Amino acid sequence: MAANGELHFAHTALLAATFGTCLLLGLSLWWAWMAWERHRLRNLHQRLGIQNHPDALEDSVTARLLRDKAADATADRLGRAGDALQRLLRAAGESPELTPLVTRMALLAAIGSIAGMLLTGGTGVVLGLAGLVPLWTLQRKARKRTDEVLQQLPDALDLMARAMQAGMGLSETFGLVATECSAPVDHEFAQVHEGLRFGKDWKDALGELIERNPRIFDLRLMTTSLLLQRETGGNTIDTLQRIAQTIRARQVFHAKVAAMTSEARASGFILGVMPLLIAGLLILFNPSYLAPLVETPTGRTMLGASAGWYGMGLLFMRSVTAVKV
Repeated sequence: MAANGELHFAHTALLAATFGTCLLLGLSLWWAWMAWERHRLRNLHQRLGIQNHPDALEDSVTARLLRDKAADATADRLGRAGDALQRLLRAAGESPELTPLVTRMALLAAIGSIAGMLLTGGTGVVLGLAGLVPLWTLQRKARKRTDEVLQQLPDALDLMARAMQAGMGLSETFGLVATECSAPVDHEFAQVHEGLRFGKDWKDALGELIERNPRIFDLRLMTTSLLLQRETGGNTIDTLQRIAQTIRARQVFHAKVAAMTSEARASGFILGVMPLLIAGLLILFNPSYLAPLVETPTGRTMLGASAGWYGMGLLFMRSVTAVKV
């Protein structure tokens, strides 16, 4: 009877793990297909010139402004955490609605926890950290978009300076950048331009630009200079040109630092990947060798402690190879 009960439990656990794996794989494929479809449509719009068309851009920016002002019940319930997640979504260029993101995180966390507990016991609940994968992906996207805005910002400032030399007003230069530059800097400046058209104060419109891009110090420098010169007067054209030159010089310096530290970063990557690679090879060619780490309480304790020290080592190597400039 006990053997039948154990066999029934093992069969149920296998079915649950299989269902969770299939569900997770299906969701991953669906999300990957949706991301590829958005990328394909974005490239198509760029080739057809739709993205930078004034009417299409104005409609999309207006819709985004109205959407950002809409209330989000999920963000209200989460409080400060909801506000932080919404800022991260805006920095990544996504919709600030939190419900889809929280749903994906909760679903992945539940599937990981259940599958881990069924396969490895109580310690398998650590697989619930899979719920952080959407957040990690969103952070990577936000960093990538931040880098793209920073790369395009000097050209946008030069364009604004040349337009002002030709007699165009400062608010109109934001619209010019929105129509002449490429994504994502065009949407950022377009939102400032549309906000000013809707009657926003300069301080509020530029403050929202900083809020959407909190990691870009040069945008803070630009907005502070523009607001200061609107109050005290000054040569705005010369200020924009100097900021563009400063950004380009800083980018060259960062590239040199990255080249000089490439060897240390490569060594850190190899040291971080090597334990996982060796463990994967052992599991592939001799699965019974590492079985005591999962099947015995002492082994699971050692495995958890090793994972903690491994994570601390990764953080230490990252802090050593990171150069703050």
